[in-house]
Order: sequence, then C-alpha cells, then structure tokens
Amino acid sequence: MRSLTRSSHQPPTQPARRTAPLLTPLLTALSAFAALITVTASDTGQATAVTAAATAAPAPGSAVTASDEALVQLAAPLGEPRHYCLDIPGLARPGTLFAGHLEVHSCKTGIPDAHTAQIDQVVSVSAITAAAGSIRYTRLDACLGAQLIPDSTGTPKLWEDANTGVGTCTGAANQRLTLGADGRIRPALDTTKCLTVGKEAFEATDRAPGEPWYRRALTLSTCTRQDAPRQIWTLAEPAPATS
Repeated sequence: MRSLTRSSHQPPTQPARRTAPLLTPLLTALSAFAALITVTASDTGQATAVTAAATAAPAPGSAVTASDEALVQLAAPLGEPRHYCLDIPGLARPGTLFAGHLEVHSCKTGIPDAHTAQIDQVVSVSAITAAAGSIRYTRLDACLGAQLIPDSTGTPKLWEDANTGVGTCTGAANQRLTLGADGRIRPALDTTKCLTVGKEAFEATDRAPGEPWYRRALTLSTCTRQDAPRQIWTLAEPAPATS
C-alpha cells in the first residue's frame, strides 16, 4: 500500500487504531468459505484483516446486538492517525434522518463518551457482510443508499462517482452493498464500482483546541488498483458503552 502525503494541517501522530479482536470470531463464523486477506495500513505499519461472508441480511427493523456492531474504517490512514470511518454528517438522532450526501469522518475514538458519539458511525456486521448486504446504522435503523439519477429514457441509473445518502431501510436495490473478501464495498446495481473516499481532506470541527476532525467525500466510483488506498475497508471494534 503506498503512503499518501499528509497535509500541513494534519493532527499529531497518535497510536495506531487497533482492529477488533472480538469481531474476528464472529465474522469467521458467518461463512465457512469466507476469504481472508490482509491489507497493510502503510502510515502506521499496521496490518488489518477483512473477512467477508455470504449470509442472509437481517430484515429491516430487526434487533441488532452490540456484538454485531462495527465501525466501517478505511484501511489506509491517508494521513489521519485515527483513520476515516463511514459517517453521517451533523448530529444524528434516532427518527431524524440526514437529507444530504454521506462522507467519511475521523473515527470518533479516544474521546469521552465515544460510545454515544459513534451513533452515526456504527453499522451491522451481519448486514454489511451478507451476500445481499446493506450498510445499516444499527442505532438509527437507517441504511446507506446509492443516489440514482434517470438517464435519457427516464430509467434510474447508478452513474460514475454517484453520491450516497441515508434513509429508512427498505431493502431496495440501491441499498444493497456488500463488503467483499478483498475489502471493497460494492453496490449490487453495478459491481464494477466501489465505495470510494475522496482525494482531498477538509477540516471538520475541533474535538479540542488544535485537534481538528477531518472529513472527505464519499462516492461510488470504478474499482481500480490505483485507487485501492481509498477503496479498501476494514471493520473495527466500536467503543464499549462504559467508555
């Protein structure tokens, strides 16, 4: 994995994010033929493993236990020691859905009450690794969906660099995305596309003076080897309720 240049505004180096040891047995058990790969996060020298399983996705509205929760984290730090995680912008609350485009944001780790702060970053492991998967935000009962725009015939189409949004989980085709054994998240509507993080980082809000969060765009773009650092994901353990 190639190293990417850090901007002059990047935060000071912090200890590398540790992937979830408790999630590994769960993911392995989901499928006997799951493929395991290792992706090296070059900026930290950390090796992270991604396991994909072909299982049935949980029905919308079904209960999700804490053991089924994970952060969807970009494997490569891209200059952010905390890594980037899938995120719903703004203040997410159950019953109130964000209407704009989704993005990635500094993973909300190592802060007071991180368990509460991660309400808009934790998703269902069993849902995202299912054969007909989905990215379901467990504490909001909401799902990520691809933005479809009609073509010249009026047929909704998933275009290159399509944006994503979040809405009520319906099982619709544009909400079907699966984390594969190669660490890429592909939409069922077009498996040549991958969930891709933007090239530019922007400051979000300060978590403390001199310690800004960072955010990047999120699109569904053609899967390429060149863009692998911005397209390969891993699952990381969220903060416990006692943190």
